[in-house]
Amino acid sequence: MFLDQDLRPNTEYRMRWADRVQKHLFNGGQLSAAKWTARFNSLASIVDSAIVAESARWGDAKTAVPLNRVNWLGATWKYKDDGSNQGTAWRAPAFNDTAWASGTAELGYGDGDETTVVGGGPVGARYATTYFRKTITVANANQITAATLHLRYDDTAVVYVNGTEVARTAGLPADPAFDFYASGVSNENAEADFAVQPSALVSGANTIAVEIHQRDPTSSDVSFDFSLNASRTSIPAPYFIAGSGVKNLRVRACDSGTESSSTTAPARPSAT
Repeated sequence: MFLDQDLRPNTEYRMRWADRVQKHLFNGGQLSAAKWTARFNSLASIVDSAIVAESARWGDAKTAVPLNRVNWLGATWKYKDDGSNQGTAWRAPAFNDTAWASGTAELGYGDGDETTVVGGGPVGARYATTYFRKTITVANANQITAATLHLRYDDTAVVYVNGTEVARTAGLPADPAFDFYASGVSNENAEADFAVQPSALVSGANTIAVEIHQRDPTSSDVSFDFSLNASRTSIPAPYFIAGSGVKNLRVRACDSGTESSSTTAPARPSAT
């Protein structure tokens, strides 16, 4: 650093420095955005296979398809960020959002930590509302006993599942208008958990719809991220012993995760 300072008064040094900057930072140079992106993607492709192994190690082998790099990124959401009035139809599963933009969470603007930067309107006249939608698939919803959503938001938010409100942060009335500003609330990122009634979820496709509201037109940022966790019970399929005569079964007892030693128990097959 001190050598650079000593050489800066030298015209020839400054010229050579400028030449190197032009060479490496622009027009496909080694430090240009395009080259860095290619370099990053090349490293990411190497990491992919390692993530599959780590996923299996930590329990993700329980999923039908092994997880990869994309699964560790935020979820992809459809969003509407032009300040338009979407009414209430946008919350419903039947709403056609094919014309909406899409991006990976975290979504927002103004903080610099967003994966997807959304539009917010002119500085000093920010749009009051930004809309987000996503469809998830739930298997055997009747087995779900509890569900919790985790929400990251700035400034306020309402969450709908299949068109029905399931969560609303402070500062918003029911069915807030598209141009409603939630004055009086904090303008900092917040995170909160909300319990969701299992009955809100159905087997098959479920639509998650979220609207984020600014507190005023001069607010500098919007943030949105979301996750949903559910607990379920499952009823194992019955095991039938076929054939005739007494059968010897090797069995264990399990109490709060602690298994007994195995023992032999006789069993007689059912007559049916």
